[in-house]
Formats: sequence, structure tokens, C-alpha cells
Amino acid sequence: FMALLVVVFLLQIAMGTVLFFRMDELDLRMLAIVNSALTGYQTEADLERDKALDYLQQKFTCCGGSSFSDWESNEHYNCSNVASPSSCGVPMSCCRGTRDEQCGYGVRAGTKEYTDMFAYTEGCVVALTRIFKDNVLVIAGLAFSVCFLEICCLVFSSIISKQIVCRTSSKSSNNNTNVWKSDSRSTPVHSHRYYR
Repeated sequence: FMALLVVVFLLQIAMGTVLFFRMDELDLRMLAIVNSALTGYQTEADLERDKALDYLQQKFTCCGGSSFSDWESNEHYNCSNVASPSSCGVPMSCCRGTRDEQCGYGVRAGTKEYTDMFAYTEGCVVALTRIFKDNVLVIAGLAFSVCFLEICCLVFSSIISKQIVCRTSSKSSNNNTNVWKSDSRSTPVHSHRYYR
């Protein structure tokens, strides 16, 4: 049990260290994943990915990877695709307030301020990073609390383990003493025969 606690504790420390020192790399990987999803949005038969991207944008009130302008990489929302009604727009999941099919149409054609009236302009990776940094003290507090509990468990399991070893060894030595005593009692003493 103690070995398992030590392994879990060391893994948590390693993960925390990697997360802290490689946050920029994590941001880049998240950005690559979101941008890949943006490019394939409504163009490939991956409905689950599209739903996940819509959920992300609605839940974190964000649009695109690094900003709303990332939607330029999608063939349906590209400004050069004038044949599409969604040209220079964003998906419905980026819209502020009331959402309908056309709420994001053409919102990227104007200035950022214009877009900001109708759609979220902050990118989802930027929003997630901001949320993480805003709550870093809470996350660190929770991590230290869990580490403290694990250290307490390690100490208590060590104490219990030592007590078990002590009791086992004392019972063993008592059993050996009792065996010796019982052996000495069971052996008949015939000393009275020899002294007559």
C-alpha cells in the first residue's frame, strides 16, 4: 500500500512539473487541435468533432483557436467564398445573445469592434489559458491539499506497518517462550527417584 502511495505521489509531482514548465507547448498543441477542427468543420463527415467544437465555443464564450479570425481557414466561412451565405462569418456557436442560423453571417467583414457586438472574438485556447491562469491559486491549493493528504497517508501507513511488525515479532517471541515453557513442563522430572 505504501509503495502504491509513493508511486502515485511521485507521478503527481512529475505531472505538475511538466504542466508548469511546458504550458506554452501545451497551448501550441491545443491550438493545432482546434485549428484542425476549424478547418474540417462542416466539410468532413465528423459530426462528433463539430459538436465538440460548438460546445467548446459556447461553454467558454470563445470563437476560433487564437481568435475569431481563425475561421478564415474554413472553406464555408472563408471571405473569398462569396457564393456561401456564411462567407466572412462564424458558426452559430460563436454568436452572442440569441442564436439563430444566420447570427454569425458576415460578422468578420467589419472591424473587430463590429464583430464583438455579435460574436465572441477571443480564441478558445486563449480563453482556456486565461481561465487556467486566473484559477492557478485554487488549482495549486487543491494540489497541495491532495499532496498533504497523501503524505499523511504515507506517515500513518508507515506507523501502522511498524506496529504490525512489532506485534507480530512480540507474538512470535512469546510463542517461542511459551513453547519452551510448555516443553519444560511436559518433560517429567524424576528427580525424586534418584534421591531415595
